[in-house]
Amino acid sequence: MKNGKWKILILLFITNLFALNLPEYFSADFTQKIYSDNSILTYKGKIFTDSKKVFWKYTYPNEKEIWITDKVYVYEPDLMQVTISKKPKLNIFNAIKNAKKKKGLKMLEAKIVELTPVEILYVRKEGAYDKSAKEAWEVLMSFAYKNKIKYKKNLMGKDAMMFGIGHDNPNVIDEEKLRFDACISWDDKTVQTEGEISNKIIDGGKYAMFIHKGAYENLKSTYDMIGDWIVESGTNLGDKPMFEKYLNRDPRRTKPENLKTEIYVPIS
Repeated sequence: MKNGKWKILILLFITNLFALNLPEYFSADFTQKIYSDNSILTYKGKIFTDSKKVFWKYTYPNEKEIWITDKVYVYEPDLMQVTISKKPKLNIFNAIKNAKKKKGLKMLEAKIVELTPVEILYVRKEGAYDKSAKEAWEVLMSFAYKNKIKYKKNLMGKDAMMFGIGHDNPNVIDEEKLRFDACISWDDKTVQTEGEISNKIIDGGKYAMFIHKGAYENLKSTYDMIGDWIVESGTNLGDKPMFEKYLNRDPRRTKPENLKTEIYVPIS
């Protein structure tokens, strides 16, 4: 099952857990938004729940029905098919505790900035982000240090900037199709592209900038909070991909808790 569907199903199940504190029967209209790097997908419908099951009926943009009892059933009229899967295993107490903890968090603060375009050299890899990012950085760093040490090029100087661009939302796009670009500022134009090394420009313009402090493995929680900020602030996204700027000179020699990453979200 796709990651996007699993996220929906998990949210449904958590909703079912909280229904324990609601009246025996509960219903409400809902709007769901999924953010990609250059688009927003909006879904609307109605949710019904009681102590034994949850039923979610999508009415926009396509009709779809999802209900959870002992299993998860997804009915898609357009495709004339029903998908049946096991119900996600979640611990009720941990789900409630984590939801309450998130509810009490202060909303992430954004700094609105105007950026100038940056010329970069980059390597693109596809697949799960933890795997594709590692592969892309290995190729790019090997190229950069070869040019710096062997050919005495100014490619890893003190002013060098390193960026990461994840083009696809893993909650929407299949894992094997996720695209990641490992990037370094192209400070020395005598350096020529070769093999998997390409060049392009990170567009300038208006961005909302957020700071992530800590291990790269925990970036997802910051992105979840950025999604909350976008919804709560009503900010309109720009038509450029968001990107990360890595502030530590050598992440391999930096303690995970001391890593700092700037996340830039294009806005209009």
